[in-house]
Amino acid sequence: MGIVLNSIKKIRLRYIGIWLEDQLRHPDWFNNLVVNRSVWGAFGIYAHARRSDGKIKISYVSKAQAEKAASDMSKKYGATFTVYKCLFCEGWHVSKVANSSPVMIEPERTDSLKKYKTTSTAELSGMDTEKILSTHIPDLVQVYGGFRGRTLSSAK
Repeated sequence: MGIVLNSIKKIRLRYIGIWLEDQLRHPDWFNNLVVNRSVWGAFGIYAHARRSDGKIKISYVSKAQAEKAASDMSKKYGATFTVYKCLFCEGWHVSKVANSSPVMIEPERTDSLKKYKTTSTAELSGMDTEKILSTHIPDLVQVYGGFRGRTLSSAK
């Protein structure tokens, strides 16, 4: 299974300053750090390893290289990608921005998901939670008025 989670080292304190400085340069830094707290995932192990199989994510030597890869991925998949300084290694990683346009899904998967369609309301009361939970999606949990689980591209 390659390098797995239990072999990953701890967060390296010297990278926290680089990470924070980079975050503070974003125009929406306050929203990312305080309001929706979307960037704090960098302190979790899945900022460095893939959730699906525990393998280490692709690491880029510089922010510029990571930004080029993110731009290429945005063009290829039609979604928005961002880069961040990894707190576990010397590199930079690329991540898909939550709520950006979806990565292409095969038509047969799209058809199979129609039976789980819910209302567009942000409240859980508008969703058929029992039906969604019955999908047995790995790591599926109710969060922030919706659900979160592994992606369709995850292994198993």
